[in-house]
Amino acid sequence: MPGKWPRTHEQARDRILAALERDVPPFEDLGEEAKAARRALPFVDPGAETDWCRTYLPHYVDRPFSRKHRQMVDAVGEVGMPTFVAAFRGFGKSVLLSLARPLHRIVGREVPYMIYGAQVQSLASQLMDFVRLELEGNRRIACDYGAQRGALRVEGREDAWTVDLGRQRNEKGQWALQWARLEAFGIGMSPRGRRFRQWRPWEFVGDDLETAELARNPEREKQLWDWLYDEVLPGLDRDHQVLTAVGTAFGPGCMMERAAEAAKKADPAGRPLARFVRIPAMEGGRSVWPEGATDAQLLRIRAQQGMRNWNRNFALIFEDLPE
Repeated sequence: MPGKWPRTHEQARDRILAALERDVPPFEDLGEEAKAARRALPFVDPGAETDWCRTYLPHYVDRPFSRKHRQMVDAVGEVGMPTFVAAFRGFGKSVLLSLARPLHRIVGREVPYMIYGAQVQSLASQLMDFVRLELEGNRRIACDYGAQRGALRVEGREDAWTVDLGRQRNEKGQWALQWARLEAFGIGMSPRGRRFRQWRPWEFVGDDLETAELARNPEREKQLWDWLYDEVLPGLDRDHQVLTAVGTAFGPGCMMERAAEAAKKADPAGRPLARFVRIPAMEGGRSVWPEGATDAQLLRIRAQQGMRNWNRNFALIFEDLPE
Protein backbone atom coordinates (compact mmCIF):
# COMPACT_ATOMS: atom_id res chain seq x y z
CA MET A 1 0.00 0.00 0.00
CA PRO A 2 1.30 3.49 -0.79
CA GLY A 3 1.71 6.03 1.93
CA LYS A 4 2.56 5.59 5.58
CA TRP A 5 0.37 5.19 8.65
CA PRO A 6 1.00 7.20 11.82
CA ARG A 7 3.10 5.36 14.38
CA THR A 8 0.15 4.83 16.73
CA HIS A 9 -1.84 3.14 13.99
CA GLU A 10 1.12 1.03 12.93
CA GLN A 11 1.36 -0.20 16.52
CA ALA A 12 -2.36 -0.96 16.59
CA ARG A 13 -2.03 -2.89 13.31
CA ASP A 14 0.84 -4.93 14.72
CA ARG A 15 -1.22 -5.84 17.79
CA ILE A 16 -4.18 -6.92 15.68
CA LEU A 17 -2.04 -8.96 13.29
CA ALA A 18 -0.42 -10.71 16.24
CA ALA A 19 -3.84 -11.42 17.77
CA LEU A 20 -5.14 -12.77 14.45
CA GLU A 21 -2.23 -15.20 14.32
CA ARG A 22 -2.49 -16.18 17.99
CA ASP A 23 -6.20 -16.15 18.77
CA VAL A 24 -8.06 -16.75 15.50
CA PRO A 25 -7.09 -20.16 14.10
CA PRO A 26 -9.01 -21.52 11.10
CA PHE A 27 -12.04 -23.69 11.72
CA GLU A 28 -11.56 -27.44 11.78
CA ASP A 29 -14.97 -28.32 10.35
CA LEU A 30 -15.05 -26.94 6.82
CA GLY A 31 -18.13 -28.83 5.68
CA GLU A 32 -20.76 -26.77 3.89
CA GLU A 33 -23.34 -27.34 6.64
CA ALA A 34 -20.91 -26.15 9.32
CA LYS A 35 -20.02 -23.07 7.28
CA ALA A 36 -23.66 -22.22 6.68
CA ALA A 37 -24.49 -22.65 10.37
CA ARG A 38 -21.68 -20.30 11.42
CA ARG A 39 -22.60 -17.68 8.83
CA ALA A 40 -26.22 -17.80 10.02
CA LEU A 41 -25.40 -17.06 13.66
CA PRO A 42 -27.09 -13.96 15.14
CA PHE A 43 -24.80 -10.96 14.93
CA VAL A 44 -24.90 -10.50 18.73
CA ASP A 45 -26.81 -12.75 21.11
CA PRO A 46 -26.62 -11.93 24.83
CA GLY A 47 -28.41 -15.14 25.80
CA ALA A 48 -26.30 -17.60 23.81
CA GLU A 49 -22.89 -19.20 24.23
CA THR A 50 -21.72 -17.64 21.00
CA ASP A 51 -22.80 -15.47 18.08
CA TRP A 52 -21.31 -14.12 14.86
CA CYS A 53 -19.07 -11.57 16.55
CA ARG A 54 -17.65 -13.97 19.13
CA THR A 55 -17.16 -16.65 16.46
CA TYR A 56 -15.29 -14.57 13.90
CA LEU A 57 -13.81 -11.79 16.06
CA PRO A 58 -12.67 -13.46 19.32
CA HIS A 59 -9.63 -11.16 19.43
CA TYR A 60 -12.01 -8.21 19.84
CA VAL A 61 -14.88 -9.79 21.77
CA ASP A 62 -13.84 -11.77 24.85
CA ARG A 63 -16.92 -11.59 27.10
CA PRO A 64 -20.70 -11.95 26.78
CA PHE A 65 -22.81 -9.16 25.38
CA SER A 66 -25.54 -7.41 27.35
CA ARG A 67 -29.10 -6.66 26.32
CA LYS A 68 -27.91 -3.07 25.80
CA HIS A 69 -25.57 -4.26 23.05
CA ARG A 70 -28.50 -5.91 21.32
CA GLN A 71 -30.54 -2.74 21.74
CA MET A 72 -27.75 -0.67 20.20
CA VAL A 73 -27.23 -2.97 17.23
CA ASP A 74 -30.95 -3.34 16.54
CA ALA A 75 -31.36 0.45 16.49
CA VAL A 76 -29.10 1.02 13.48
CA GLY A 77 -29.61 0.21 9.83
CA GLU A 78 -33.07 1.59 9.07
CA VAL A 79 -33.15 3.12 5.60
CA GLY A 80 -33.73 6.87 5.65
CA MET A 81 -33.33 7.13 9.43
CA PRO A 82 -30.09 8.86 10.49
CA THR A 83 -29.11 7.08 13.70
CA PHE A 84 -26.86 8.55 16.38
CA VAL A 85 -25.49 6.25 19.08
CA ALA A 86 -24.07 7.73 22.29
CA ALA A 87 -22.68 5.00 24.53
CA PHE A 88 -20.28 5.14 27.44
CA ARG A 89 -16.56 4.64 27.01
CA GLY A 90 -15.55 0.99 27.07
CA PHE A 91 -18.94 -0.31 25.89
CA GLY A 92 -17.54 -1.45 22.55
CA LYS A 93 -19.65 0.82 20.35
CA SER A 94 -16.86 1.38 17.84
CA VAL A 95 -15.94 -2.31 17.67
CA LEU A 96 -19.54 -3.28 16.99
CA LEU A 97 -20.73 -0.43 14.78
CA SER A 98 -17.56 0.76 13.03
CA LEU A 99 -15.82 -2.60 12.59
CA ALA A 100 -17.95 -5.71 13.13
CA ARG A 101 -21.22 -4.59 11.57
CA PRO A 102 -19.62 -3.20 8.36
CA LEU A 103 -17.51 -6.38 8.11
CA HIS A 104 -20.62 -8.54 8.56
CA ARG A 105 -22.44 -6.56 5.88
CA ILE A 106 -19.52 -6.76 3.46
CA VAL A 107 -18.86 -10.51 3.67
CA GLY A 108 -22.61 -11.11 3.66
CA ARG A 109 -22.71 -9.36 0.25
CA GLU A 110 -25.29 -6.89 1.56
CA VAL A 111 -23.67 -3.58 0.62
CA PRO A 112 -21.68 -2.62 -2.49
CA TYR A 113 -20.44 0.82 -1.45
CA MET A 114 -19.89 2.19 2.06
CA ILE A 115 -18.27 5.42 3.17
CA TYR A 116 -16.57 6.27 6.46
CA GLY A 117 -16.36 9.67 8.07
CA ALA A 118 -14.17 11.20 10.79
CA GLN A 119 -12.81 14.63 11.69
CA VAL A 120 -10.22 14.26 8.94
CA GLN A 121 -9.84 11.77 6.11
CA SER A 122 -6.77 10.12 7.61
CA LEU A 123 -8.71 9.12 10.73
CA ALA A 124 -11.53 7.69 8.63
CA SER A 125 -8.93 5.73 6.65
CA GLN A 126 -7.58 4.24 9.87
CA LEU A 127 -11.08 3.10 10.88
CA MET A 128 -11.49 1.43 7.49
CA ASP A 129 -8.10 -0.22 7.80
CA PHE A 130 -9.29 -2.29 10.78
CA VAL A 131 -11.96 -3.77 8.49
CA ARG A 132 -9.35 -4.43 5.81
CA LEU A 133 -7.11 -6.29 8.25
CA GLU A 134 -9.94 -8.73 8.96
CA LEU A 135 -10.74 -9.24 5.29
CA GLU A 136 -7.10 -9.94 4.45
CA GLY A 137 -5.88 -11.71 7.58
CA ASN A 138 -8.78 -13.34 9.46
CA ARG A 139 -8.51 -17.06 8.69
CA ARG A 140 -12.02 -17.75 9.95
CA ILE A 141 -13.45 -15.19 7.54
CA ALA A 142 -11.38 -16.84 4.81
CA CYS A 143 -12.72 -20.30 5.76
CA ASP A 144 -16.38 -19.36 5.50
CA TYR A 145 -16.44 -16.43 3.07
CA GLY A 146 -13.37 -16.92 0.90
CA ALA A 147 -15.18 -18.79 -1.88
CA GLN A 148 -12.56 -21.57 -1.96
CA ARG A 149 -9.80 -19.06 -2.68
CA GLY A 150 -8.47 -18.48 0.77
CA ALA A 151 -8.06 -14.87 1.89
CA LEU A 152 -10.24 -12.27 0.24
CA ARG A 153 -8.48 -9.99 -2.23
CA VAL A 154 -8.43 -6.30 -1.36
CA GLU A 155 -7.00 -3.65 -3.69
CA GLY A 156 -6.61 0.10 -3.36
CA ARG A 157 -5.00 2.85 -1.36
CA GLU A 158 -5.59 3.66 2.32
CA ASP A 159 -8.48 6.06 1.76
CA ALA A 160 -10.35 4.03 -0.90
CA TRP A 161 -10.25 0.31 -1.55
CA THR A 162 -12.31 -2.55 -2.96
CA VAL A 163 -12.69 -6.16 -1.85
CA ASP A 164 -13.44 -8.90 -4.39
CA LEU A 165 -15.76 -11.45 -2.76
CA GLY A 166 -15.76 -13.79 -5.74
CA ARG A 167 -18.57 -14.79 -8.08
CA GLN A 168 -21.38 -16.56 -6.30
CA ARG A 169 -25.08 -17.15 -6.86
CA ASN A 170 -27.62 -16.44 -4.15
CA GLU A 171 -30.44 -18.74 -3.03
CA LYS A 172 -32.57 -17.50 -5.98
CA GLY A 173 -29.90 -18.48 -8.47
CA GLN A 174 -28.99 -14.87 -9.18
CA TRP A 175 -25.47 -13.54 -9.09
CA ALA A 176 -24.80 -12.02 -5.65
CA LEU A 177 -22.80 -8.85 -5.06
CA GLN A 178 -19.18 -9.58 -5.92
CA TRP A 179 -17.50 -6.37 -4.78
CA ALA A 180 -17.64 -3.96 -1.89
CA ARG A 181 -16.07 -0.52 -1.96
CA LEU A 182 -15.03 1.52 1.09
CA GLU A 183 -13.99 5.16 0.93
CA ALA A 184 -12.88 7.63 3.64
CA PHE A 185 -14.06 11.22 4.07
CA GLY A 186 -13.17 14.00 6.47
CA ILE A 187 -15.60 16.67 7.63
CA GLY A 188 -16.27 19.05 4.76
CA MET A 189 -15.46 16.56 2.00
CA SER A 190 -18.54 15.87 -0.10
CA PRO A 191 -19.57 12.36 -1.23
CA ARG A 192 -22.15 13.81 -3.61
CA GLY A 193 -21.88 12.35 -7.07
CA ARG A 194 -19.59 9.51 -5.99
CA ARG A 195 -20.13 6.17 -7.70
CA PHE A 196 -18.61 2.71 -7.68
CA ARG A 197 -19.63 0.91 -10.85
CA GLN A 198 -23.41 1.40 -10.99
CA TRP A 199 -23.81 2.17 -7.29
CA ARG A 200 -23.91 5.35 -5.25
CA PRO A 201 -22.87 4.95 -1.59
CA TRP A 202 -25.42 2.98 0.42
CA GLU A 203 -24.13 3.52 3.95
CA PHE A 204 -22.21 6.04 6.00
CA VAL A 205 -20.38 5.18 9.23
CA GLY A 206 -19.23 8.17 11.28
CA ASP A 207 -16.83 7.78 14.19
CA ASP A 208 -14.25 10.15 15.71
CA LEU A 209 -16.33 13.03 14.37
CA GLU A 210 -15.89 15.23 17.44
CA THR A 211 -13.35 16.30 20.01
CA ALA A 212 -13.80 18.34 23.17
CA GLU A 213 -12.13 21.25 21.38
CA LEU A 214 -14.53 21.06 18.44
CA ALA A 215 -17.50 20.84 20.80
CA ARG A 216 -16.50 24.12 22.46
CA ASN A 217 -16.83 25.89 19.12
CA PRO A 218 -20.52 26.40 18.15
CA GLU A 219 -19.60 27.30 14.58
CA ARG A 220 -17.62 24.09 14.06
CA GLU A 221 -20.43 22.04 15.60
CA LYS A 222 -22.85 23.66 13.16
CA GLN A 223 -20.48 22.87 10.30
CA LEU A 224 -20.39 19.22 11.38
CA TRP A 225 -24.18 18.98 11.61
CA ASP A 226 -24.71 20.77 8.31
CA TRP A 227 -22.16 18.50 6.64
CA LEU A 228 -24.02 15.38 7.79
CA TYR A 229 -27.40 16.63 6.59
CA ASP A 230 -26.42 18.79 3.60
CA GLU A 231 -23.63 16.68 2.09
CA VAL A 232 -23.45 13.15 3.49
CA LEU A 233 -27.13 12.23 3.65
CA PRO A 234 -27.93 13.54 0.12
CA GLY A 235 -24.82 11.72 -1.15
CA LEU A 236 -26.25 8.33 -0.23
CA ASP A 237 -28.47 6.24 -2.47
CA ARG A 238 -32.04 7.22 -1.60
CA ASP A 239 -33.34 3.63 -1.62
CA HIS A 240 -30.56 2.30 0.65
CA GLN A 241 -29.68 5.40 2.66
CA VAL A 242 -28.23 4.30 6.03
CA LEU A 243 -26.36 6.79 8.22
CA THR A 244 -24.83 5.77 11.56
CA ALA A 245 -22.84 8.14 13.79
CA VAL A 246 -21.10 6.87 16.91
CA GLY A 247 -19.84 8.99 19.78
CA THR A 248 -20.27 10.28 23.30
CA ALA A 249 -21.38 13.48 25.04
CA PHE A 250 -19.08 16.46 24.54
CA GLY A 251 -21.22 19.11 26.19
CA PRO A 252 -23.93 21.62 25.26
CA GLY A 253 -24.53 21.91 21.53
CA CYS A 254 -22.55 18.78 20.64
CA MET A 255 -23.58 16.47 17.82
CA MET A 256 -25.36 14.03 20.12
CA GLU A 257 -27.42 16.74 21.80
CA ARG A 258 -28.44 17.99 18.36
CA ALA A 259 -29.38 14.42 17.44
CA ALA A 260 -31.51 14.09 20.58
CA GLU A 261 -33.37 17.24 19.59
CA ALA A 262 -33.81 16.08 15.97
CA ALA A 263 -35.26 12.78 17.22
CA LYS A 264 -38.06 14.73 18.91
CA LYS A 265 -39.14 16.27 15.59
CA ALA A 266 -41.07 14.59 12.80
CA ASP A 267 -41.69 14.93 9.08
CA PRO A 268 -45.22 15.56 7.69
CA ALA A 269 -45.88 11.80 7.79
CA GLY A 270 -45.01 11.66 11.49
CA ARG A 271 -41.67 9.87 11.09
CA PRO A 272 -38.86 11.14 13.38
CA LEU A 273 -36.14 13.12 11.65
CA ALA A 274 -33.48 11.06 13.40
CA ARG A 275 -33.01 8.26 15.91
CA PHE A 276 -30.99 8.89 19.06
CA VAL A 277 -29.74 6.03 21.22
CA ARG A 278 -28.25 6.83 24.63
CA ILE A 279 -26.58 4.10 26.69
CA PRO A 280 -25.09 5.39 29.97
CA ALA A 281 -22.86 3.15 32.07
CA MET A 282 -25.29 2.82 34.97
CA GLU A 283 -29.06 2.65 35.36
CA GLY A 284 -30.63 2.76 38.79
CA GLY A 285 -27.16 2.81 40.30
CA ARG A 286 -26.15 -0.49 38.68
CA SER A 287 -23.85 -1.27 35.76
CA VAL A 288 -25.69 -1.98 32.50
CA TRP A 289 -22.87 -4.37 31.51
CA PRO A 290 -21.34 -5.95 34.63
CA GLU A 291 -19.26 -8.35 32.50
CA GLY A 292 -17.44 -5.33 31.10
CA ALA A 293 -17.46 -2.98 34.09
CA THR A 294 -18.71 -3.85 37.56
CA ASP A 295 -20.55 -1.44 39.85
CA ALA A 296 -17.42 -1.08 41.97
CA GLN A 297 -15.21 -0.36 38.96
CA LEU A 298 -17.55 2.32 37.65
CA LEU A 299 -17.90 3.99 41.04
CA ARG A 300 -14.11 4.07 41.34
CA ILE A 301 -13.82 5.70 37.91
CA ARG A 302 -16.32 8.34 39.00
CA ALA A 303 -14.38 9.03 42.19
CA GLN A 304 -10.98 9.12 40.46
CA GLN A 305 -11.83 11.08 37.33
CA GLY A 306 -14.37 13.52 38.74
CA MET A 307 -17.95 14.32 37.93
CA ARG A 308 -17.24 16.35 34.81
CA ASN A 309 -15.51 13.43 33.08
CA TRP A 310 -18.12 11.01 34.44
CA ASN A 311 -21.01 13.11 33.17
CA ARG A 312 -19.50 13.40 29.70
CA ASN A 313 -18.11 9.92 29.10
CA PHE A 314 -20.15 7.60 31.32
CA ALA A 315 -23.44 9.28 32.29
CA LEU A 316 -23.70 10.98 28.87
CA ILE A 317 -25.06 14.25 30.24
CA PHE A 318 -24.78 17.21 27.89
CA GLU A 319 -25.22 20.01 30.45
CA ASP A 320 -22.29 21.54 32.31
CA LEU A 321 -23.32 20.41 35.78
CA PRO A 322 -21.36 21.61 38.82
CA GLU A 323 -18.71 19.27 40.22
